[in-house]
Order: sequence, then structure tokens, then C-alpha cells
Amino acid sequence: METLPFVGTIDRRGEIRQRTHGEALATIVTDDGDVSLARAELLDASIRGLGLRLSQRASRGARIKLYFNGEVTPGRTGVVTHCEHADGDWVAGVACDLALAA
Repeated sequence: METLPFVGTIDRRGEIRQRTHGEALATIVTDDGDVSLARAELLDASIRGLGLRLSQRASRGARIKLYFNGEVTPGRTGVVTHCEHADGDWVAGVACDLALAA
């Protein structure tokens, strides 16, 4: 994986990101309980977050679940921290939930 340069205090995540790729189906749940589906392309990853390109807008604070390869259980879940319009799609940052050991 290619490591992206660390940007210091300007970087939202404040940690090293690595470029990544892949696709997933995303479910987006707003605070009001509205649910939408979106195509998600993985852009980058860090220890606690993901950068995504989404086919639908996701509001800040919305819960997001990513389903990979047709799985019925989400592979990653988290909260949208930002979402901006870019080239006809939406680029979003997600703070991922930490998995707890059983």
C-alpha cells in the first residue's frame, strides 16, 4: 500500500493514511432514522477511519455500514464526519467503530 503524506494538524484524522481500493454497498442511516443505499468506493484508510467516494450524500453524524462482496454482515461500521460534493459523487470521511473482543 502507498502511504499518503502526513499533513499534521491540518489533516482531519491526524494519523497516517494509506491509499486503498475496493467497492462496497453502503447503508446510511440519518439521526431521523431515514435509510438510503449508496455505492461506496474505498479511497484511503487509517487505523480509525476511512475515506470513501459515495454515490449518495451522507450527512455528518449519519451511521454508515459497509457490505463487501455481497456479505450479509457489514465489514465496517462508523459515523460520517464530513461529506463534500466532488465530480458528481460525494467524498466522505468515516470514523470507524472499534471492534470489541469477544
